[in-house]
Amino acid sequence: MDYVISLMILALTLNPVLNAEKILLASLQVGSHVLEMVRIGEGLVDRGHQVYIVNGQNHPMNDHLRVKPGFHVMTFHVPEGAETLSTLEHREYISSALLQHPYADSSELDNWISDNAMNDCKHLMRDTSLLEEIRRADFRIAVIDGFPLVPCLTVLPIYLDLPFVLETGGWDFSWYSGSPVIPSITPLFVMPGFSQHMTFIERVVNFLAHGIILTSYNYLLSGIRDTSLLVEH
Repeated sequence: MDYVISLMILALTLNPVLNAEKILLASLQVGSHVLEMVRIGEGLVDRGHQVYIVNGQNHPMNDHLRVKPGFHVMTFHVPEGAETLSTLEHREYISSALLQHPYADSSELDNWISDNAMNDCKHLMRDTSLLEEIRRADFRIAVIDGFPLVPCLTVLPIYLDLPFVLETGGWDFSWYSGSPVIPSITPLFVMPGFSQHMTFIERVVNFLAHGIILTSYNYLLSGIRDTSLLVEH
């Protein structure tokens, strides 16, 4: 994970920066994902940039982040009683499921997370005042959580025509960011022994794995099948 974060920070700082740039961070609304974005943000702040992180209005980490040097919190409206991953009840459910049954069939939990992550994306994209605030802020680039169970946050920078880096935590779902992924030269994450110098047989296997993974995720996860955000935006 360290090399992924290092490469992202390097990509953002290849050219000398005379003035601090504004950089937007957006992640899945669960603690571990927000903490990962905070770590990326800390590296950017150390380079002199201004970091703005997007969270739901009642996210438990907002108060801590507001007093963190170099960080600014932008919040989206969450309707009262709405389903969101950051509520205490949902955080406890995820922790319980992972601790009690870490090796069990995770399809039910994956679908539950996928659905609620999509709900958070909908709350974000339907907060028109926040979208306008982000548009006016004139960000240089965004770092987006490409959570593979439902990479719906990519709608935000695409809708606002904002350049972005997709952080996927090692999952090879680069096509959601518009990055070219060519199976003949791009080994899938489940093929750790493959390289860019694959044999013909390895390329065929890699191609089939790409198709199977993409098809199975689109078929199994209801959050990915929900195209309402694409229709709206």
